[in-house]
Amino acid sequence: MTASNLRAVLASAAVLAGGAFAATPPTDPGDHSWGASIGWLRWDAAGEQSASFNRWHGSGLVWSANAGWINLGDGSPANGHKYANEAGEDFGVNVDATSDRGHFLLSGLAWSANLGWISFDAPEGAAAEDLPRIEKNTGLLKGRAWSANVGWLTFETGKEEAFVQTGLLRPASEVFNAILGHETPHPGLDVDGNGVIDTNDVRELVVVIP
Repeated sequence: MTASNLRAVLASAAVLAGGAFAATPPTDPGDHSWGASIGWLRWDAAGEQSASFNRWHGSGLVWSANAGWINLGDGSPANGHKYANEAGEDFGVNVDATSDRGHFLLSGLAWSANLGWISFDAPEGAAAEDLPRIEKNTGLLKGRAWSANVGWLTFETGKEEAFVQTGLLRPASEVFNAILGHETPHPGLDVDGNGVIDTNDVRELVVVIP
């Protein structure tokens, strides 16, 4: 790993000694997740280098006051779309936009100088609610990732004021194809909740294609 790729700021290694942190909710909603052994993770702390996702991969940095920076990838996979995660210079979190109708599925590796590798690969037999993913209709980050050193990093805190809101939403083509009847509409496309999928739902749904 090179310093330029990791862009990591080292925090005290004492965090690995463990210990629970108080689960006091953060004051800024929309950018926090939780690790039982390291406390709150902040997803927008690095300015322009903060964590982000497009339809192929993630990139940028997540901040833990107790464990330092976590790197989701440099945004430049060797093949232009997906990180190979087979060599240190081509690591990161990948996005699968097509396998699941309701979610962008996440996989691959993030890196922390203090925690080591953090896996977004779903373990065999994992429950659906544990799969690391982004809801297509809301952009909310769901599920959890695994660190061999500190255990699960949970993206859903169970607190209204603490969640991770990404800018990655269902592609416009899926929305319009469903509304026009070219494919079986996904129930989640009834954004306004009136029981009918129509053009009103397009007005309600903010579509972002990074």
